[in-house]
Amino acid sequence: MSRGIGVFVAKSGGGWPLFDIDDLLSVLPKEPKLDAAKAEQPSITPARAIADIKSLEGTYVLSRRLSRGTKLSEEDYVHVRYVQENKGIEVKYWQTRDNPARFIAVAPGLFKSEKGSKPVLFHKSKDGTKTYLIDYSFRGDGAFTKVQ
Repeated sequence: MSRGIGVFVAKSGGGWPLFDIDDLLSVLPKEPKLDAAKAEQPSITPARAIADIKSLEGTYVLSRRLSRGTKLSEEDYVHVRYVQENKGIEVKYWQTRDNPARFIAVAPGLFKSEKGSKPVLFHKSKDGTKTYLIDYSFRGDGAFTKVQ
């Protein structure tokens, strides 16, 4: 039976797992509880959706590189801009500076490539002060942090 649950586990080094997935599933409810107050949410207007996409514009740097405090090179930067024609985004980095990848919005913060490669995802911190780009398609590196 599908419960609509995703699990991500990251581990470094050898040894035995810290938990068993069956243990985790055994403590979750069998059926989801619906909150009547949240059942009907207002739809997002097209203008609001475009404003949300435009808020993603900027320069991103691989989060790993930022955390190390090392000097950044041109290869560390990823540039994102809004594209009016498809109401999506264009992603450019040093290898694609002459032919940036274009992505179409498929859900809030989720974009698929016009050419069919893997999607990219944007996530904002809970307090809304930081924006992250999660990618496994154009660079294959993972998480980027918006720096400007």
